[in-house]
Amino acid sequence: YNSPDADPVNVRLEIEDVLLPEDALDAPWEHIHSTFEATTYDAGPQQSNCADFWLVEQLSSQATANAHWWRDGANLDHDIVPFDEFGVAESVFDAAGRVAETCPVISWGEGDDYLASTPALDIEKVEGVQTVALLVDEGFDQQRWMVFSQRENLVSVLSVPVWPPFESAPVEAREVAAAASLVAKRLAAAGPERQRPTPAPTTTTTAPPRVTTPQTPTTAPPPLLEKIPAEIVTPTLTDPIVDVPERDVGPIIDLPAELVALLLDETEFNNSLDVQQPDLYRPDPPLSTEECSALDTFSELLVVERDFRLDTRVDVVQIIGRAPNPETAQTLVADLADFGPCFDLTLAAEADEATNRGDPPEEISISSNSIDVKGADVAALWDFTDGDRRDVAVLVAVGDVLGIVTYLDDGLGPQDSIAEPLALAAAAAQKIAAEG
Repeated sequence: YNSPDADPVNVRLEIEDVLLPEDALDAPWEHIHSTFEATTYDAGPQQSNCADFWLVEQLSSQATANAHWWRDGANLDHDIVPFDEFGVAESVFDAAGRVAETCPVISWGEGDDYLASTPALDIEKVEGVQTVALLVDEGFDQQRWMVFSQRENLVSVLSVPVWPPFESAPVEAREVAAAASLVAKRLAAAGPERQRPTPAPTTTTTAPPRVTTPQTPTTAPPPLLEKIPAEIVTPTLTDPIVDVPERDVGPIIDLPAELVALLLDETEFNNSLDVQQPDLYRPDPPLSTEECSALDTFSELLVVERDFRLDTRVDVVQIIGRAPNPETAQTLVADLADFGPCFDLTLAAEADEATNRGDPPEEISISSNSIDVKGADVAALWDFTDGDRRDVAVLVAVGDVLGIVTYLDDGLGPQDSIAEPLALAAAAAQKIAAEG
């Protein structure tokens, strides 16, 4: 686009003109977040046997703007991906249009087959904008609408995954078409990219691949304690890995340095940890019940996280943020130490779902109580037992800093000592107290 012989019709479009606004969708859709500082990341090796599908599947990893909505049984994500090399956006859009024809059955590297088809969506035709839709059937009554729109250097991706059971009406095709039509209109009306001052150099980080797991706030366990899946070994596939053209991805989100400095790192453990880069913490949809309101508030105040792997079976996640003042931080953690009503509510909802499915009830128990952690002003322990498995989380308030350390161990039994996760929480609290 910058070369003298570039086609003058092709311009860089302003992303902010295209992203769906917060009020774009009516109830029951609930807007969760929007960002123009989406963190781009490496999506990793190809995980399907369809080159065209993988090319468009991993587009969200290159998005520089994202908006996210939730409703019972569904999410809606709007991602915008800019391309700086002439003709690349068009070629990516063409790949999206070929998937249903060239790969009606897609073998996924982690197992199972997906079925790809072209859905009948009544999307408004807008001059200058190309639009193509794809329906991906992932089995078990889970499916995903994907609508790709393209103009000039931008590709818009509208992704709507749905899953059972539905407590309210499921997503209908007309709703997807209406959202896609609005995107097309905004894309057509977008103006050229506005010039902005060149930002000062910053230290950038690369986020790990984002894994989308359907969650229903009325039935899911507290979002901070979602179990991390075991490491997956992706089989070697026969199709070649797709080479995505190199491009300028723009500025990567600059994490708050003062909070990143408070996170645990290799130095606390003699470089024995597999430590991931810090990442922006994105809270899950709020549980929105009176019993769980303290957790919703706590989650919204958290900002950065870091993942660790202690060995082949243990995962640790540390997440921190700041409260408005030390009193608020201490009150929140104290409230979360007496969190039985929220746990009872979520466990009862899960039991009802299991009964409706005809599944036997799970042997889950959760306890919460106040504990003393060296370096923390107030601390709480959440102890989860699921059959023979035990996971723990320690929450701390240190001054105005809030933190949580989750310890997920495949080999930790109900009767085993939790000295190690308590020691990790103490190390985290002491570092915050010393430097925060």
